[in-house]
Order: sequence, then C-alpha cells, then structure tokens
Amino acid sequence: MAKVHLTLGTKGGIGKSIITVILAQYLAEKQAQAKRNAPLCFDLDPSCRTFSGYAAFNAQFIDLLKDGEIVQHHFDALIGKIDAAKKDDVVMIDTGGNTYNALVAYLRASNVVPFLTQEIDDPTDPAKKRKMPKNEFFVHLPISGGGELKTTMICFDNVAKFFPDAQLVAWLNPFLGSMVLDGGMDCYSEFEKTAVFKDNAAHLAGIAKMPEWSALMKHDVAAMFKSSRTFEQCLADKNLNIMERQRLVMAKRTLWDLLDNIEEISQ
Repeated sequence: MAKVHLTLGTKGGIGKSIITVILAQYLAEKQAQAKRNAPLCFDLDPSCRTFSGYAAFNAQFIDLLKDGEIVQHHFDALIGKIDAAKKDDVVMIDTGGNTYNALVAYLRASNVVPFLTQEIDDPTDPAKKRKMPKNEFFVHLPISGGGELKTTMICFDNVAKFFPDAQLVAWLNPFLGSMVLDGGMDCYSEFEKTAVFKDNAAHLAGIAKMPEWSALMKHDVAAMFKSSRTFEQCLADKNLNIMERQRLVMAKRTLWDLLDNIEEISQ
C-alpha cells in the first residue's frame, strides 16, 4: 500500500509548495530510516515549478494544462505511475493555483481517488478474508491568514465534499496575517471549533499548525526556501554562521515534531 500526498489550493502564494517541500523532506527521512524507497515526486505547477527546482527531490515536472484544459494523456500517465507504486512507497505531488479547477474536475470526472483507494485483498491474510485499501490518498490544504483566510477555508470545505475517500490535512498558516474570522473566532487556536472542522472531521487525518516564529527564525527559514535547499543542505553549509544554522535546527525540530504527531503520516 502506497501513500499518495497531494497539495491543493485555489491560489498561488498561500503556502502550497512550502507544505510540499517540508513534507517531502520529512517523509524522505522516514523512508531512509526504514530502508524504503525515496519519495516519488511530481511537480504540476506550470507557473512556478518550485518543487522541481529542488535538486534533492528529483521531482518530475509534468505539464498538465493546455489552453486551460487538462492534457488527458499526461495526467493518465501520471495516475498510471501512481498506481504502479509499490507497497510502502510514498508519492508527493505539488500543484499550482492555476491548475486547481481543471485538476479537480479531472479527478472527479475520472473517479481517480476512489480508484486509487479501492479495497483489495490483504496480502498478509492467507485466507483472503481481510480487505485493505490499495493506497492511502492524502490531500494537504493550506488555511492561510490575512486576506486569504476565507478563500482557503472555503477551498478546504469544498475539497472535503469533492473527495470523501481522501484523508485531509489542514495546514494552519499564520504567515500571511491574522487568522481571525469575521465573527471573532481565531482559526489558528480554535480551528476545531469552526464549522469547517465540525462538518469535515470524519475526513481529517490531522492538523498541522505552522509555528509562529520570531522575525529572525522567519528570515532564516525564508532564505532557505528561497535558495531551493533542504534543511540538511543548509545545515551542512559552512557559509551560514553558527546561529543561522542553530535556528534552522530549531525550525526543523519544531516541524518534525508537528508531523510526528499526525499518526497517519508518521507511521
């Protein structure tokens, strides 16, 4: 059973690729520790190609859109590669905001998520009485502060309804501004009290609260992302001073602890 991780969002600049990059590093370490294959990575963002810009991930760029429509044979080939993934493999897929509508329409029209998560005989059961999902399918969605809060909340709610067979992870991202809704509820500290959470709790694999870092920490982490380098690459860079590297060690530890607490991802 492979685990497929798809990052989705309706707009650019809300943190999708940062989520993918963090998760790819975390899962690559987990796979290496378990002596399993490195994550199989795909970049579907034609505007930025952030994910495929990281040499460490060897992400394959796939150009899915032509004149605003999905290039069907390109996407069919991608689904074939995912379906061929072996037991314990991890698949990472980053997307762009400009591909959201066409991508969601294709996934729904082709019944992709139910196909990839259909039940099969458990190979560990000689009697063939137990069933298990062929793959696990996770959708990672940023819920970002500031002017994007309402839009990203609506997107989360829509995706939960579009793909009931998927497991959702809500990434609470305070970096773009306040996460307080019009009624006064703070989504960052009280997400579990929101209607979006209550309506979709059955589909939620976990909540990842991006840390509220100091200005210094934000600066160092942002510089790392801008350089298209991983934590390990930056920590090995002697051109960074000792305190810059120390802050990156602290940032990595905080993020890894956050993901360790989401059992469906960390196991």
